[in-house]
Amino acid sequence: MYRSIFIVCLLLCAVNPVTAQQDLELMTQSEEIDLNGDGITDTVIMDYVKYSIWEPGYPSRRDFTLRVNDVEIESSLEPDLTGFEIVDIDKNDDMVEILIPTMGPSYDPCCLIYSYDGENIVETGKLAGFREFTGEGVIYTDWWQGFWEATDKWVLNPETHKLEQIPQEMYYIGCTGDHLEIRESFDLHLNPGSDEIVETIEAGGSVSVIACLAEINDTDYWSWHLYIPSDWFLLRAESGLTGWVTGSEFFNVTQGFGWAD
Repeated sequence: MYRSIFIVCLLLCAVNPVTAQQDLELMTQSEEIDLNGDGITDTVIMDYVKYSIWEPGYPSRRDFTLRVNDVEIESSLEPDLTGFEIVDIDKNDDMVEILIPTMGPSYDPCCLIYSYDGENIVETGKLAGFREFTGEGVIYTDWWQGFWEATDKWVLNPETHKLEQIPQEMYYIGCTGDHLEIRESFDLHLNPGSDEIVETIEAGGSVSVIACLAEINDTDYWSWHLYIPSDWFLLRAESGLTGWVTGSEFFNVTQGFGWAD
């Protein structure tokens, strides 16, 4: 790890030799705590590189080393690391977990969570979005989607001590659409992918965005989520009828969404 940090320092100096020493900090955090309830205090140490700026030429992912006693792993997150936190996902078991947070590539929180079973450091889960711990083995996350948040539920499997995502048929949105301007007409379909038309929304009309269909992830891009929002949105027309439309069609003929990355 220390060799890799030295190499990073050389690379940063080559990019910007004047400010590299000011922009780069080698950080170490440590804590003494019993991680697995065996009555023995464990030593947790995290070494990581902290950057005070964000610009081209600096690594987007931040490498870190996590050690518990004499066991060590290496991984990375983006963009900036701030150390680790000790959390207790399930207060009814004997274990506490190590959470490594970051604000993500677009200031959307994400984290890695590890546990220690007495012999190995185990990856308990990866979470994207704002987190809410219940203390009963359940975590809720709100994952930003541009103009709405996808809420997911994660449950700690007591056998594997890994977080498992609870599947949903769809993600609730609940956008009234009062601020939307519909510039061209489009059709609402009976089901996602169906040719049967329930209602035609005329230009100048109004709709509410109810939900987004959830799909099973089949790419690496959203590998932190098994279920992801799809391109099919459930809308409610002024008539009260509901139907489905693809986001690519819907957003192309509407204006007024407050998109934010």
